[in-house]
Amino acid sequence: MPFPRVLGPRFRPVLVLNLLIVLALNLFAPSAARAQGLPLYTISSFDAQIRTVDPLTGVTLTSVPITLAGRTVNGANGLAKHPVTGQLFAILQISGQSGRELVGLDPTTGVATDIGNTGHNFAGIAFRRDSQGAVKLFGIAGTGDASNRMISSR
Repeated sequence: MPFPRVLGPRFRPVLVLNLLIVLALNLFAPSAARAQGLPLYTISSFDAQIRTVDPLTGVTLTSVPITLAGRTVNGANGLAKHPVTGQLFAILQISGQSGRELVGLDPTTGVATDIGNTGHNFAGIAFRRDSQGAVKLFGIAGTGDASNRMISSR
């Protein structure tokens, strides 16, 4: 996956629209996920666990530690599923590292596959198809990042 490039503030209206869409999906997706037998995964910036939760009750069904070879994971900030491959991606907080780490994540084992240091303190990530149908990964830097920008993979 190519390294993300930083985008400017002109993408803020798109971000607001995307957040509204995510909110709407979160209101209706849990019952659809349960009906289809799909797992719902959660992470937290307060620990290094990936959880499977019941989409209707929010009850944690399983919890697995997130591991990244040779690193200490303190927490996770973003989680997104690739719409074509189904692969999960996460943004991790790594001990002693500035900037968050982008990883592929196996939800069954918790094993993370390193993609690279983003160089920013990202708060969340999401996938979206562009007008040509290509899938792009977007990220948003949180208040802990001076840039407070959105990124996109090329």
